[in-house]
Amino acid sequence: MVVPTFGVVGIAGTVRQVLDVAKGIAGNPAADTGVLLRLLNSGVHSLYFTVIYRRDLPVAVYDAVVIHADPKVRGILADCWNAPAKQRARLASDPDPAVRAVVAIGPEPFRMVVEPLPEEIYVQPGIPTAKSGSG
Repeated sequence: MVVPTFGVVGIAGTVRQVLDVAKGIAGNPAADTGVLLRLLNSGVHSLYFTVIYRRDLPVAVYDAVVIHADPKVRGILADCWNAPAKQRARLASDPDPAVRAVVAIGPEPFRMVVEPLPEEIYVQPGIPTAKSGSG
């Protein structure tokens, strides 16, 4: 069995050990943007959560998540309770309807307050709203 190294030199061990090291690197506040981007493109779903749920995620990584080819990755950001609302809002027009649905529903963490999306996200052209006087 081939053990992934995620482009990090010097990692050896079982798949579980290597994954644990990679998760530690992803959660390390000192990990730079390049490392986080490599982990984001690793193809390992559990690493996506560790990278995207960081509280100090660089804007360049948000940019990469928003255009990521895998809608599951974009969906993780859409459901991330500690991601800034403006970053989650970028997915409101995602091509995948499942991602848009997650944005619309929003994160629902237990006993935590989530920053609401900007109000303009809820306004769609041609749909009357209470503020427009047509609803």
